[in-house]
Amino acid sequence: MGSTRMEWAAILLLADYARDEPVYQFDDSLLQRLQSRRIGATTIDNGLVVVHLDQ
Repeated sequence: MGSTRMEWAAILLLADYARDEPVYQFDDSLLQRLQSRRIGATTIDNGLVVVHLDQ
């Protein structure tokens, strides 16, 4: 069973929105604490964005 035109329109609309709007944003406090750290990987775990830091 294929997707309907309405489903494809919704997918394209969401993809366009995601391209222009950040899904998440770090606040200034968190950015200051992360300055000396390096992001090793970013994953999705149970629907949450998880940022893994390198040691």
